[in-house]
Amino acid sequence: MFPQSQALLPAGAPDTWNLPFYNMVIAGSTSLAPHDVLSAIQQIEQKLGRNKIGHWCPRQIDIDILGIEDLVIDSPDLYLPHK
Repeated sequence: MFPQSQALLPAGAPDTWNLPFYNMVIAGSTSLAPHDVLSAIQQIEQKLGRNKIGHWCPRQIDIDILGIEDLVIDSPDLYLPHK
């Protein structure tokens, strides 16, 4: 079994948000543009039951794009490399 990570919580978060989770990284390649990768990831998250109910709140799945080659993007919906 994989080890679980502890949740990072904002000040004042309810105790019910303190849920351990599995944290992992994968690497791959694609011919998609960065925003198209983001769109595909968001579709996967939605199919797996992710509900956007608030920032830093527990969620069923959270997929982040950590980086794409040496690209630097600073847009409202995509920031690369990921903070």
